[in-house]
Amino acid sequence: MNQPETIKKRLQKVDLFRGLALLGMVIYHFSWDLSYFSYIAPQIPAEGSLRLLARVVAFCFLFISGFSLFLAQGKKLHPKAFSRRLLIIILAAFLVSLATYFIMPQGFIYFGILHEIAFASVIGLFFLYTPIWLNFIALAIFVILPLMFKSDLFNAPYFLWLGLSTYPRPSFDYVPVFPWFAAALLGLTAARICYCFDLLSCLQNGIAPHWLNTFLQLIGRHSLIFYLVHQPILLAVLYCISLIFPPSPDALRAPMENACVNECHQSQPDNRLCTNFCGCVFDKMEEQNLIPAFSKGEITEDDDRLQKPVNECWGKIIGKME
Repeated sequence: MNQPETIKKRLQKVDLFRGLALLGMVIYHFSWDLSYFSYIAPQIPAEGSLRLLARVVAFCFLFISGFSLFLAQGKKLHPKAFSRRLLIIILAAFLVSLATYFIMPQGFIYFGILHEIAFASVIGLFFLYTPIWLNFIALAIFVILPLMFKSDLFNAPYFLWLGLSTYPRPSFDYVPVFPWFAAALLGLTAARICYCFDLLSCLQNGIAPHWLNTFLQLIGRHSLIFYLVHQPILLAVLYCISLIFPPSPDALRAPMENACVNECHQSQPDNRLCTNFCGCVFDKMEEQNLIPAFSKGEITEDDDRLQKPVNECWGKIIGKME
């Protein structure tokens, strides 16, 4: 099979890899949803292997989007098809931002994976025809710059999408231009190299067993729809489960209370004082059913609902010591 014929046909393994990335995304989002409904501690999805999984999934999506951009536009630009696809992605990104702004304002998504894919789709057009060496130089810049340079000047809301701020606004999905455009550019460049060396045909066939091949290709070909609907479905299912089997406050309280004790030790060497103080605070929070909201970040340290038990418990503990 010659190269022009290959690039015209849909490469099955690209859809398979995209489908695998979607499954990884579901696993991570399910862990996040469990923490949101207070079944597991909130730090679990943000640490260790789950944190790594989230980054790997984001990298895979962007790499594949760059790879696919070359497959669709590399030989010849198709403005109508490109514009239609871009408009759909921008609309989907806007809907995600709008929904999270009203439903989860404490971490609304202002520049997530869809925003980054839209950006990469536009800027990536420039790198479709540049020398390969220039692409690798750009790759290095996008990876190295955010490691070496960040500034308070970029802390303004209209600069946060760049990824060069010293204190970005908290978000449930933050995929800024620096360094994440590098993943899409790497995928685009890899596709160009595969095309030059007649390697795209290696991605033509599917895998066994047939049912797995069919399933992964199905969700891979409809990745945007899958992305938009899977999270509402997961949240709805867990919400129904929480009505029947509500989460135990103890599962949330223990790690947060330990964190409170450790933070107290930084300024207070008395272990008994810190243990009693934090226990008192969380007892009062549990009485008012504030622990789930606190675990989700809905109650900040300067919130009156937290300051009241803190002040009461501190006065109580210090009074006993005196």
